[in-house]
Amino acid sequence: MRRQKPVLVASLAKVMHEARKTMGFTQSFVATHIGISQGALSKMERGLLVPSAIQWVEFCRLTKTRVDSFMPAPSAKEGN
Repeated sequence: MRRQKPVLVASLAKVMHEARKTMGFTQSFVATHIGISQGALSKMERGLLVPSAIQWVEFCRLTKTRVDSFMPAPSAKEGN
């Protein structure tokens, strides 16, 4: 039985995949520019590996993605 990915990891993976595709970048191109292997990026996009903070910031710069784009919006209950 496969374990389910934590929600934030799954959300991060989805954002990474969609941002890369939207920019028209290949995994190889992105991986080279953020200093990782194409295989590592593939694992990140599938939620099997979580990028370091530096890798995430570099990815966001390259793809013009907000650093907090994978975080769910706070609910009204959390604000008070």
